[in-house]
Amino acid sequence: MERAADPEKLKERRTLLATTVISGHGLKHLYAAAFSIVLPEIKDSLMLSNLATAALVTSREFSSGVVTMPAGFLADRFSNRWSQILTVSLGLIALGYLLSGALERYWAIILAVILTGVGTAMWHPAAIAALSHRFPHKRGFTLSLHGAGGSAGEVLGPLIAGGLLLVLAWDQLLIWSFFPAAITAVVVWTVLRGMRGQKGVSSVREYFSAAGGLFQNRVLMAVVVLSSVRSMSHQIIVIFVPIYLREELGYSTLIVGIYISLLQVMGIATHPLMGTISDRYGRKAALVPGMIAFGLLCIALAFADPGVQLTLTIIAIGAFIFTFHHIFIAAAIDISPAELHGTSVALIYTGSMVIGGLGSITAGVLADAVSVEATFVYAGILVIVAALGLAVLKIPRVRFEAEASDHEG
Repeated sequence: MERAADPEKLKERRTLLATTVISGHGLKHLYAAAFSIVLPEIKDSLMLSNLATAALVTSREFSSGVVTMPAGFLADRFSNRWSQILTVSLGLIALGYLLSGALERYWAIILAVILTGVGTAMWHPAAIAALSHRFPHKRGFTLSLHGAGGSAGEVLGPLIAGGLLLVLAWDQLLIWSFFPAAITAVVVWTVLRGMRGQKGVSSVREYFSAAGGLFQNRVLMAVVVLSSVRSMSHQIIVIFVPIYLREELGYSTLIVGIYISLLQVMGIATHPLMGTISDRYGRKAALVPGMIAFGLLCIALAFADPGVQLTLTIIAIGAFIFTFHHIFIAAAIDISPAELHGTSVALIYTGSMVIGGLGSITAGVLADAVSVEATFVYAGILVIVAALGLAVLKIPRVRFEAEASDHEG
């Protein structure tokens, strides 16, 4: 790998890397958030139950969960191929949305959504390992910026989708969404094609030998499980708030889009703030009180009157809903070997997607049997339980003695 001797050039390279990766993450979340606005339209068009609707999202999460561990292996084994991995990730997301709109059958949409889940799974291990390697002393802050990019996408996605659904049918919107994602994939490839990572594992045998140690790390496994329970509450809110606004309150797609944007807008500011707190005072100092506050707000959402109460509650939830995930990732990376950062990221995502998907299914059953509002109470209880479990977990504080390697291609 080529040595970057000039500190200014090295700084520029790292800034370009961070900007490109964070922007790509923003687009990925823009699409995911836009799909949450399209979801009630698909539900109405295909006359689906709450359970069948939740299954659409769950199929995406499960496919991501299954593929995330192999994606973690690829990120660690081929750290000199991060740019190709990220490009393929966006390309699969673009293709999945194109097929979702073009096929217009429930089973076909599920298959297409599974494809987007595969693309989503490929993004995070490579992207987060790259950022973590370049910014070890500011890991929590940098990964939170990555999360803030996602929050920006979550803000823009519902607004764009909600507005376009006033003039386009949902299937047309999904078909046209292919082009921005495909173009961005080309940009990512062009900008990052010379990117190199740390020395990874040299063979499949070495990888599995080293990865086995991660599963024996009880603290890491506890972090993965607690992050996964937290993810259940996240998925419930993301799926059922748009359905609640559209079906129970009768709001238009544009108004629903505005509300879902409000659900994310505070996260743009709170992501780096929470990341800084976690770097300075420890991961638990940011996670535990924030998760308890988030849980109480989810419960409050079930009882909020339409209007000011509902709006303020949704804005407050938005301050927390996406901030925890990347701090959990930072905690997992802190206690993992450098050559397995991609795999430790994959563990967090696999647990979050698979167990989070189970939360969506159980919430769908609850919504059909009781009410959509009951799912918000369920989400609140789950995240508070996870916070209490984290409060008693002993997570070691990690101090970094050296900067990231300046050997960057």
